[in-house]
Amino acid sequence: MNERESTPAQRTFGRGLVEGLKIAGIENPGDVMNNVRMKSMEAGLNGAFRKVYEVIPISGVIGLPDIMRALRERGQSIDHGIAKAGIGELLEKGLIRSVSDKYQRIAPKPVVVKDAPERSIDPPDTKELKGLEPERPCNPIERMSLIEAQLKGVVETVQKIAKDVADTAIDAEMFVERIKNDNSKVQQLKELLKSL
Repeated sequence: MNERESTPAQRTFGRGLVEGLKIAGIENPGDVMNNVRMKSMEAGLNGAFRKVYEVIPISGVIGLPDIMRALRERGQSIDHGIAKAGIGELLEKGLIRSVSDKYQRIAPKPVVVKDAPERSIDPPDTKELKGLEPERPCNPIERMSLIEAQLKGVVETVQKIAKDVADTAIDAEMFVERIKNDNSKVQQLKELLKSL
């Protein structure tokens, strides 16, 4: 969305966010948003793709055979096709880069925080505060920020549950596949014994 298509409220919010990060002492607010985006995409990975992502180094490169070997060393068995699909997904999301048929994880940019000027805040007089109930903010922007803080906790919980469900589904699928392979071997052995 370019500047002409956005509403004044959208432009104000975007400008306010960047200015707020600068006021908080963040010198490079664009990098903060990039890191948040990367974390969000990382949290959205399913279990097998996350395992592939975790073995790809930030410093140095690794090829697909080495990725498979590293996964086996960790005690994780992932099909070669699933690992290739995971690499494709990671490349598409921009979490890794390809360097001549080898792969490298993209490191999040460091966030530079400058020293914020210290402010002295005098404690409120407790005599004046007795009997007063905390007021609900009447400013809609303040109320939205309170709602956002509450929703962040809910979103994190839901993301953790979704990750656990995805991991369990993949593990169950691999377990069923192993059982099918074992059953086919048993059937072949039975057929061989019957033919003798």
